[in-house]
Amino acid sequence: MANRTTGPQLNNSLNRGNREWFSNLPVQPGPDYSVYFNDFLNTADYAAADWTITTVETGTATEAIAADELNGGLKLTNGTADDDSDSLQLNQENWALGAGKRMWMEVRLKISDATQSDFFVGLNITDTTPLVTSDRVGFQKDDGSTAILAKSEKDSTETSTDSLQVVVADTYVKLGMYWDGMSAVAFFVNRNIVATHTTNNPDNENLAVTVHLQNGEAAAKNATIDYIYVCQER
Repeated sequence: MANRTTGPQLNNSLNRGNREWFSNLPVQPGPDYSVYFNDFLNTADYAAADWTITTVETGTATEAIAADELNGGLKLTNGTADDDSDSLQLNQENWALGAGKRMWMEVRLKISDATQSDFFVGLNITDTTPLVTSDRVGFQKDDGSTAILAKSEKDSTETSTDSLQVVVADTYVKLGMYWDGMSAVAFFVNRNIVATHTTNNPDNENLAVTVHLQNGEAAAKNATIDYIYVCQER
């Protein structure tokens, strides 16, 4: 569900540590910013019809609000075969790395298996294969590795940086991006900067919020998305 903020984000004297991530986000009441925020607290916060869903399954993938998850969450669960996958993209490509239009994005999520799984989260063109698409920006974890990679890809040419941060099974991690409105995307893990890309940022396409989960072995894997937040200057 899309919501609008009602004031500055955490911009007060009580900010501590990485909670200051949003302290300089210049959001005020009014129409100057587009904001998407989904906290996945209850069933009204997830409707399959709002998403383009692509599955590669021997069984059946499921997407549902997680039962009694603290702070809420959308749980994706794959089938039991190797390479079974579930991809969700919001139906509209509402976001772009536009000139003079800064953008912030953060996703908090956890996955059940830190090694035997693949995931991508970020912004993509609408595509049935988010891991091998032509235009995207976000975070990826590959099968057989726990490393979190920062990815920028434009017209099928990619820049990839190892964040030197790792996924821990069933442990939430915050993955954030900041587009400066000119030429650079900064990548953050748990609100600490881990990479900056000035090449191959997909600045010639509109993009959609994207989440992809894929099994790395013949066993069901799941991911829980606590929230997705995107804010951009109009």
